[in-house]
Amino acid sequence: DTPDASCNCRRGVEDEKHFLFDCLNFARVRVTLAAKVLTILTKHNLVQLANNVDFYIYGHTSVTLDDNKKVLLATIQYIKSTKRFKNVL
Repeated sequence: DTPDASCNCRRGVEDEKHFLFDCLNFARVRVTLAAKVLTILTKHNLVQLANNVDFYIYGHTSVTLDDNKKVLLATIQYIKSTKRFKNVL
């Protein structure tokens, strides 16, 4: 859908992983997301999922429904806070 897959931060391809974990444009906003998710992952002894895109979008079977919901809501808040998709229909 785009003429160039590169992110405008010029540090990689703009995919889900880059957007959630690597893009310098959203580093400040990402701190809040990381703090919320890491608290939940630590509670469930799943810190290895800290950079797992699927966990942020779908949750994990070893995490309570309430905590999976918190992760999803934190991810949604991150997406909104970045304003990356504000002009997308």
